[in-house]
Amino acid sequence: MLKRWRKIWRLFRYKVLLSFFAFIRIFIIWLAVYFYINNRRADLDRFQTRLSNLQNLYGSANRDLQNFIISGHRQPSFYSTGRQKDIDNFDSLQRLILTGIGQIREEADKNSIDIREHLDTLAKLHRQLADSTKMLRHIYITKGFKDYGAERKMRDYALFLEDSTPVQKADILMLGRWEKDFMLRGEQKYIDAFNTIIDSQVVKFASVPAINAALVRYKFAFNDWAAYSRRLGINTDHGLYTNMEVVISNLNNRYGLTGKKVSKEIAYFNHLFAIILVTTFIFLVAASIYLSIVLSKSLTRDIHKLNKHLGAFVRSGFKEDQDVDDPLFSKIAEIQGLNENIAYLKKALLKTLANLRKALDEEKELSRKLQVSITRQNNQFIITAHQQAELQQYHIMLGTLLHYTATPIIIFGSHLEVIFHNPASDVMVHAATKNDLSPGSHIYEYLPDDILSDLKAGIETALAGKEITTGYNIAQNGTPTNWNISLYPVRDDDNVVFAVVLIAEKLDDTAV
Repeated sequence: MLKRWRKIWRLFRYKVLLSFFAFIRIFIIWLAVYFYINNRRADLDRFQTRLSNLQNLYGSANRDLQNFIISGHRQPSFYSTGRQKDIDNFDSLQRLILTGIGQIREEADKNSIDIREHLDTLAKLHRQLADSTKMLRHIYITKGFKDYGAERKMRDYALFLEDSTPVQKADILMLGRWEKDFMLRGEQKYIDAFNTIIDSQVVKFASVPAINAALVRYKFAFNDWAAYSRRLGINTDHGLYTNMEVVISNLNNRYGLTGKKVSKEIAYFNHLFAIILVTTFIFLVAASIYLSIVLSKSLTRDIHKLNKHLGAFVRSGFKEDQDVDDPLFSKIAEIQGLNENIAYLKKALLKTLANLRKALDEEKELSRKLQVSITRQNNQFIITAHQQAELQQYHIMLGTLLHYTATPIIIFGSHLEVIFHNPASDVMVHAATKNDLSPGSHIYEYLPDDILSDLKAGIETALAGKEITTGYNIAQNGTPTNWNISLYPVRDDDNVVFAVVLIAEKLDDTAV
């Protein structure tokens, strides 16, 4: 029978411990799920930010391309070097964008976002735009502007024919008119009109090789320039400009579709993550409630008994209660350990209370002796006060004596600050330096320049603890006067020099 009860008890304890471990496992799982979802959300936010940055780069590249088409191609350095800031920036940004699309493709696969088709289309369109821009650069350089390319040749031949040949100015002006009309409208009829006039001039001057060659070259230069203009699509709805506009429009649409697709995917994942978190939290709460019910039934019975015993001990004034029956012995190891600790605490507390009573008695005796000692000290304080009053009177008498003595006396501290000086020292210092002594100022401010270095050495000697007397010749109101200056160190109870007394003794009969 006893073995059976022991077996039941071991099973019960195993279930309780298992419940605790289950609770911990659930909590750890929930934390793991939370941190995983939080990291996934952070990854999605970074992915969306990277896609937005890529689209911003694309917008910046388009602005550079527009700047080149509007004004950049007019810069002479573009035709002399083949480089121009706006179109060079556009090419660099296109390379960055294509690299960024590759990185975003990897991140999209990592985050399970299905936009590979959109990214492939974007990469294809960006390569098309880059190829078109490369062709645009080449056509502009060949077409030229003002002093460069086909436009320069056309202008040079026109000026040569106007200034150096017998070609009628009216014919040259008419050729210039068709040039300008084509520049403004880009229609084929203006090219045909130009060629008709210049062909008639070629026939007319066929017998003059120089003029004929200039006319033919002028015609070829104009037709080349017109062909490049038509390839660009200036003032037309076809050509390279139109193709590039179509590619840019497709890019804008594809970026919009990609952004919507990404936003939809991220919103779906965020919704899924929220459901997982809420579900996990509800499961954790339910498991916690269940474990609380199970554990409370197993633990509160013995804890109630332990609380009853402890309450009886407190109500008895911390005395051992002999009337308490039913001594507690819990089968739960933790509660039994708590019971044993409380029993040990009771014994220690009873012992401490006994020691405290003994200490109180000793303290009362010590207090009585201390009172007697305080009375004696008060008497000693009264005697000391009388002695201090007498000492104060001595200080006053000494100060008065030093004040009225005719010998200059200066006392300064270890930091060379003036502590005391008498009127005779004021007269001496003023006669030598025209300065007035004041307490707290630096002693070196009142030493004449001609003895400053020597007296500094003497002051350092006095601060080191040695008396020193030296004779000096000091000018007093312009008259040389001989003085003996003595320096005496002043020590405290620990034999440390804390001040120096300077006493000056005049050696001649001149009044101070």
